[in-house]
Amino acid sequence: IMGFGEHVVNSYHHQAIKETAPCFSVCATAEDGLIEAIYHKNKKFFLGVQWHPERDHETAVKNKDILDKKIKICSK
Repeated sequence: IMGFGEHVVNSYHHQAIKETAPCFSVCATAEDGLIEAIYHKNKKFFLGVQWHPERDHETAVKNKDILDKKIKICSK
């Protein structure tokens, strides 16, 4: 949804994913190695993110893309 490369997200945590179960893959990490996003290998759409795309979707187009995709999938 966001594409490859670096993206700025509003990432701040007091908890984080240390490791994933075998059915998940990591698709985004922070510079320090913290897992920022995962997806389920066997599901049509399953995306977990460690930031809040809903908080800055009006100014960050890529965050809006995540929310739009979620709405589209949930509307079916």
